Amino acid sequence: MSLFDSVDIENYAEVLLWALNESRREPLKKRDVVVIRYDMPGLALVEAVYSKLIDAHLMPVPMALPTPYMEMERYLNASYGQLLFQAPGLAELYSQAAGVITILSPEDLTHLQTVDPRTIAEARKADSVTCSILEKRKRAGTLGWTTCVYPSEALAEASGMTLEEYTHALQRACWLNMPAPVREWKRIKREVGEVCDWLDSMDIKSLRVESEDINLKVPVGENRRFVGVSGTNIPGMKSISHPIRAAWKAHTMRISRHFGTVISSWGHRLIFPMALRPVWKQDADRSSCRTRCIQTLVHAVWASFP
Repeated sequence: MSLFDSVDIENYAEVLLWALNESRREPLKKRDVVVIRYDMPGLALVEAVYSKLIDAHLMPVPMALPTPYMEMERYLNASYGQLLFQAPGLAELYSQAAGVITILSPEDLTHLQTVDPRTIAEARKADSVTCSILEKRKRAGTLGWTTCVYPSEALAEASGMTLEEYTHALQRACWLNMPAPVREWKRIKREVGEVCDWLDSMDIKSLRVESEDINLKVPVGENRRFVGVSGTNIPGMKSISHPIRAAWKAHTMRISRHFGTVISSWGHRLIFPMALRPVWKQDADRSSCRTRCIQTLVHAVWASFP
């Protein structure tokens, strides 16, 4: 049984199709191949997305992700040849795909904790051969990619919520509680785009993140630009910029839940009073908004680690 009602499911599917188009340089055209990768608990959303793709005259290819039991069998009981095995036709499918929608709804988050990491690394290395095809097509602008989550007991438990609470939180995060969610996402993309333009106009040379546990100076780079809502993650409303990794200067490399101020290379404190306007409108407390804005920037920094 679906955790969302039929209207929310339809709206979620529409948001994903919009996000997929936003992640491409050019909109999808008729007969383009779109791969739907999904966990089994998210089947209700998969079916709605499949229907939307059919209505758009696209070619959906559903692909179920392995269950926790299947993954354990592969990593613990498979021979070396089976561990490295790649399904025939997968490379051909990826080389023709114009889009990939991934719907994550894991049934377990800790089932691999007893598996030797070297075994997982060998399997991931084998998988990377076909995955690199998607990455190359994405960088060339011929592939769109979006990833979302669908509520599951495992996700709710890890978040310290009940399944109903997690579902409600995700509904709000994806703007499914609004009459026209896609219109809301377009508004957010426009507003975050304004923030990115504002950040680019500051000609920032470097960002410095300071707290009790962090002292990190990150050069932004002359040709680097801040980007906002690109459609690659739903929900996802952050402004990010990938810094120059080789030029980082850091002392204590430990992530803290509480972050200090972000300081530019010329010593000005970047409070970001409008850094996330969608958050600003919902937060009456400026300090709360400021903290969340800083967390967004720090997330962008740490997401760039190899």
